[in-house]
Amino acid sequence: AFLLKPNEDTRLDQRAMQLFTIISRFLSKRLQIETYQVLPISSKVGLIGWLEDTETMFELIRTERKKLSISMLAEMNCLNEKEKELIMKDVVSINEDKAVRKKQLSMRIYALKRMISQTRCDEIRNFLMETSINANNWVERRMTYTCSLAVTSIAGYLIGVGDRHLQNIMMKSKTAKIVHIDFGDCFEVLKKRNRWPEVVPFRLTRVLLNGLEVTQVDGTFRKRCEEVMAVMRENGEVISELLETFIYDPLINCEKIFGDPKEIIGRIKDKLNGNDFSTEKPLNVEQQIDCLIKDATDIKNLAVMFSGWNPWF
Repeated sequence: AFLLKPNEDTRLDQRAMQLFTIISRFLSKRLQIETYQVLPISSKVGLIGWLEDTETMFELIRTERKKLSISMLAEMNCLNEKEKELIMKDVVSINEDKAVRKKQLSMRIYALKRMISQTRCDEIRNFLMETSINANNWVERRMTYTCSLAVTSIAGYLIGVGDRHLQNIMMKSKTAKIVHIDFGDCFEVLKKRNRWPEVVPFRLTRVLLNGLEVTQVDGTFRKRCEEVMAVMRENGEVISELLETFIYDPLINCEKIFGDPKEIIGRIKDKLNGNDFSTEKPLNVEQQIDCLIKDATDIKNLAVMFSGWNPWF
């Protein structure tokens, strides 16, 4: 019933589950975040409740591609050796010449566009269609998928969860609900690192987009994101206080892991007040969500992501 997880502080996962539970109390039934038990044993070992009837997005994609004899390397195989090396290597340091950085970014964008053109990447859409009992079940499961993708994206953005590669996002096979795992990288810590800084607010790559309704982000997904953000703003004081107790917890020592606690709390409050973008005035909910979706889907941002994150999926 449990997974024994070594070499990681599962107290971070435990706090994330506590936060998601609190946020879910403020939301409608359809927007409840899927949580699981986390029992830390020490700072390096913990027990995590086993998630039944789930599989990672990576496994889902691999299974669907196998049916059509499409390789998981289909996108990568279109590149020549020089392009592969470019995609796999670090982005140029911010200390490098601007012209060099601009040229490398342009080359990475070109290579990524070529990779994306190789496949339709509609594995989630196919999975939802193939595994539904009837049309009503298909619509219901797609709605569950859309709502869970929206709420986990916005809640994850609030606490700055990174490392959202395809092994850390799961789907419940029966309901099609999205479940996130592994919260070791919070409070935008990966955004600050020198190698492979994560510049997207949450994962919203094409395989996830293609699983939505025909309007993709301009429909139910956007409305549910706005609903979640509005609710979090209304309950911002409670959420901020909960996160402060987490950040100042001496057992976790967040300052050593994530940096200045005051800076972290200030950033969270900015997100809850619409001050998270460089604008003259605070953004309203609709404007804030629009900025987040644009950042999450911007090819320039995806082009500088770590190759193991698989931004082409």
